[in-house]
Amino acid sequence: MISLSDSQLEIILGAVEPMPDDRSQEFLEKLAADLRGRIQISDNDVSVAVRQALRLLVHKSDAWKEWWRQNSSPTQKGVAA
Repeated sequence: MISLSDSQLEIILGAVEPMPDDRSQEFLEKLAADLRGRIQISDNDVSVAVRQALRLLVHKSDAWKEWWRQNSSPTQKGVAA
């Protein structure tokens, strides 16, 4: 079990509220995995975990993959120019 303060819950709810159910479940699972096992959890720990979980969701999205495909240069893709 993870024990969080009201302000930490507000940080999480602010990120998860606008998400569809399938994404919010994935987000919360990633967040819990990042915070699990800590003895004390600071607001900063929660903020960092929220950013990492959001980053994971964004980078897994089709929109991100398409943007990356269109905007990355050949050297960024690992192909020499």
